[in-house]
Amino acid sequence: TQSTWGTRSQQRRLWRRWELVVLMQRYLLVIQYMGTAFIGWQRQRSRNYESVQGVIEAAVKQFIGSEVSVVVSSRTDAGVNALRNTAHIDLIRTDKMGAVLPPLPPQAVRAALNNNLLEHPVAISDVYPVSPDFSARFCATKRRYVYRVETGCQVWRHAVFSRGRSWMMKETLDVSAMKAACEVFIGRHDFTAFRSSRCQAKSPVKRIQTLRIEEVTACFPGLCSSSATSHQVLHIVTEAPSFLYNQVRLIVATLVAVGRGQMTVEDVKHILHTRQRSKVPALAPAEGLYLDNVMYEAKWFKHLPAHEFDLLEFADRIDLTLDVEDDQSSTDNNTDNSTDNSTDN
Repeated sequence: TQSTWGTRSQQRRLWRRWELVVLMQRYLLVIQYMGTAFIGWQRQRSRNYESVQGVIEAAVKQFIGSEVSVVVSSRTDAGVNALRNTAHIDLIRTDKMGAVLPPLPPQAVRAALNNNLLEHPVAISDVYPVSPDFSARFCATKRRYVYRVETGCQVWRHAVFSRGRSWMMKETLDVSAMKAACEVFIGRHDFTAFRSSRCQAKSPVKRIQTLRIEEVTACFPGLCSSSATSHQVLHIVTEAPSFLYNQVRLIVATLVAVGRGQMTVEDVKHILHTRQRSKVPALAPAEGLYLDNVMYEAKWFKHLPAHEFDLLEFADRIDLTLDVEDDQSSTDNNTDNSTDNSTDN
């Protein structure tokens, strides 16, 4: 029989489509990985090399039995590490007969994916349910990178535990001069001189919100001899809404050149203003770079079921600016929103 909704067969197909859309759950994944084991984040056609995206998508397929695309906030380059990269996936839970079931709790998704990732230096540290209009790539408001440098104490030769995790060098650096050079980059500038020739961004103009140098203690201080006082561990921290391809590593290379006395702060100003790429030092090694965090507006996380999601705990982990409301009903039986953004370095 025919109705305003079509034939019964058409109605059944329409109902099935609606059922899949309504019961599909989008999850935000918080991911950490050692980039030295991969050719980068992005999946490659060649099966001879592993990508982070490839192993995570394989873990999801092993979990639910079907292909699922993982949409990342920040596409890291080969060798670049991540402490908290983010991505989203869409999962539909069905039984053996194909009937759609309610979504799995995020804890079950995290446990299943981590079990399938045991052979790789990748882990899902957190999973959160988000609304269907959340995008890990386009909803991110800020990204934070940390570059780790270790100098002195002959770490470039002997520090086994720092290999592949830091830029190691023999000489110590003039940290005061490096801090002065940091001020040159802060703000909105044309970073033509500080991007790769392969960068596909339409505009070279970016806004650096934070660029600072932190002097920290070594992870394994006992590995340096007690007589060695020149050992330095520096964290170069930078934050921006997005970055150009290789921008962070070129800025780090320039700061290190200043620390070595090979360049002055005035030289840095001249390069930035004249946009002379040829004057910028060679790219800093990838293994010292860490994607430290990806940040989102709190609005995407205000309406999550209280029994599934601890908003305050999440804000503490992922740097949300909270605007907590007194209306307790906003945390009861509502869907949640989240989004993500991506950048290349």
